[in-house]
Amino acid sequence: MREITVTIRLTDHEVARIAQNDGLGRGEITDRELAAWGQTQLQARIDNLPEPEPDEDDPDACRECGGPTDDGEGYDGRCGNCADQYADSFEATGN
Repeated sequence: MREITVTIRLTDHEVARIAQNDGLGRGEITDRELAAWGQTQLQARIDNLPEPEPDEDDPDACRECGGPTDDGEGYDGRCGNCADQYADSFEATGN
């Protein structure tokens, strides 16, 4: 997992538009609320990205997402994240 810092430069007009539409109805927004808004917007964009196609030529590629499986966390041809999701879904459904 990577942790990154993202800098977003907003004009006063953009901040005012965000504050007007933030759902709080105050017409103003704190820096902390603005940072949370930016993080939410970025996460929504990331969540909507398509999954990478698995690389069938790479024996170390995860069979679900195509990511690396050589970190020692995977299971049954899946990377650690996909193996965890599979185990969670298996426990929830019993399948």
